[in-house]
Amino acid sequence: MWFLLKAGFWFGVVLLFLPENPDALRAQRDLAQSSARSIIETVEATAQFCEVQPQICQSASEGTKLASSYITLAAEELAKRNEKPKRNPEP
Repeated sequence: MWFLLKAGFWFGVVLLFLPENPDALRAQRDLAQSSARSIIETVEATAQFCEVQPQICQSASEGTKLASSYITLAAEELAKRNEKPKRNPEP
C-alpha cells in the first residue's frame, strides 16, 4: 500500500519534467506506459498477497490511516501557528 503511494508520487514528479520536444515526448510516453504497466503489476501482486495474508494488509491499512491522521493534525497545527498575527514592538 505504501509502495503505491510512493510510486504515484514519483510518477507525478516525472510528469512535471516532461519535455516539450515531440521526439523526447514519445520516449517519455513509452517510459510512462512502461511505468504504468509496472504499477498495475504491482497492484495485482499486492492484491494477491492480501488474499493470502489479509491480517498484514489490514494492519498496514490501519497504520496508514493512523499516520495520515497524525500528518493532518500536524498540518493543522502549523497552519494555526502561521495564522497568528505577529506582534510588532512599538518604537
